Amino acid sequence: MCALADLANAEFRTDRVPKSNMKRSSGLTDAEKEVLQFSTILGSVPPKPNFRRAYPTISSVHRKKSAHNFIKAMIYLAKESEKLIKEVMPEQHARQTELFEDVDDQWKFSPLFTSSISNFNISARFHVDHANIKGTVNVIICKKLNTVGGDLHLPDYNATIGQQDNSILVYPAWKSMHGVTEITETFEAGYRNSLIFYPLKAFHHPKKN
Repeated sequence: MCALADLANAEFRTDRVPKSNMKRSSGLTDAEKEVLQFSTILGSVPPKPNFRRAYPTISSVHRKKSAHNFIKAMIYLAKESEKLIKEVMPEQHARQTELFEDVDDQWKFSPLFTSSISNFNISARFHVDHANIKGTVNVIICKKLNTVGGDLHLPDYNATIGQQDNSILVYPAWKSMHGVTEITETFEAGYRNSLIFYPLKAFHHPKKN
């Protein structure tokens, strides 16, 4: 998993992988400092009526030949993450597998996830992932270099979960408020990148009895 995460991270940071760029606060609060941030979505993308797209689709990144090594690394990383969940959390694996029986195969990025997002230096403000399937978990794999912070904070529990380089966090993001603490560069070229796999309820359609 570490080797796959290293490969995915290295590819993601090149020009071969298309990204959405933005500048915004570096922390949970309204900090004045803004940092360059970017992200890439893979897998299934739900309808977005506000953008005049009332239908689901697969991320356009999949049509970029230059991104194929990144995509393959992320798919294999998702599958290895699922093996880990099955070993450490067999009940959760069984539950998520059952829920995914109601997700059409064309919308599965891997057997337990519909989608993936890679976030570079993004320190997410407090939120709940209401778009996720209830009862499921996300996987968050962290890549860090020359930075401190960038940890998951749970305000309801007044708890912060440290996320070190190559750490993996399995978390029910639909269930409670969470955010990412400020990312502070300690040396030149420092960054925090998160490789995330998640299951969207837009693609979950329980079959009628």
